[in-house]
Amino acid sequence: RILGDSINLLPLLSYESENGYKGDTNLAAMYKTSAIVERKVYIGNLKIGERTYPDRMIRTDADRFDSFPDDGTHYIDVATSDGDSITKLESLGNKLIQFKKKTAYLITVTSEGEELEATWVGAGVLSPSQVVKTKNGIVWVNNNGLYVYNGEELQYVTEDRFSSSEWSINENEETPVLVGHDEKSNKVIIQTLNTAGTNSGGFIYDLSTGAITQSQKLFNWYMTDFYEGTASDT
Repeated sequence: RILGDSINLLPLLSYESENGYKGDTNLAAMYKTSAIVERKVYIGNLKIGERTYPDRMIRTDADRFDSFPDDGTHYIDVATSDGDSITKLESLGNKLIQFKKKTAYLITVTSEGEELEATWVGAGVLSPSQVVKTKNGIVWVNNNGLYVYNGEELQYVTEDRFSSSEWSINENEETPVLVGHDEKSNKVIIQTLNTAGTNSGGFIYDLSTGAITQSQKLFNWYMTDFYEGTASDT
C-alpha cells in the first residue's frame, strides 16, 4: 500500500479540453469528396454509421487531417433544403467551392469559421470528373457552359461564344464528361464521349489565350497538332 495525499480536484486538462469534443465522439465518416483549406480537411456527401447526408460537409480541426468529429459543431450545412447532393469539393487559397448537381457555392474559410460568399445557380456538375484545378484557377463544365474561378471572380467563358445548340456536352452520370489539364500547353481538354454525332469529340480551351476549339477525334487531333508542332519548332 502506498500512502499519500488524495486528489480532490479534477485535472485542468482533459480529453475534451484538449480536443474540443468528448472522448466517445465518433471520428470516422465515409465521404465521396474532400478538399483542404487553411490546414483543415472538408469532406462532403457523407455516411456516418448507417445514416447518409448527401448535402452535408464536416471539417476537421486544423492539422488533424483524419478526425471528423460527429459532435454537431463540425458540420457545415449550405442550402440543405434544396434537395440537391454534393458531387465535388475543390479549394483555391482560402476559398472552398462546394459543387452540387445544379448549383455551386463559394465559401470563404477563415480562422473564425466559414462564410458563404456567392451562390452560382446553374453552375453545378453531375460528376467530379467535370472539374479540374489549374494554375489559372478552377475550371469546370456543364450543359450550360464552361466556367473559370481564378480566386477573385467567376468567369462564364462560353456565355458569348456558343449558342445552346453549339455547346453540347450531354452531362450524364453513367458516362461522365472528362475534363483534364495539360500543364505544358496550359490547355483544358474536355472529352464528351457520350455526345451523339461525335467520335471521341469535345473541346479544347486555351487558358493562356482564351481560345476554345471544338474537335472530333479529340485526342488524336490534340496529340498530333500540339506535340508534333512543338517538336518541329525545336
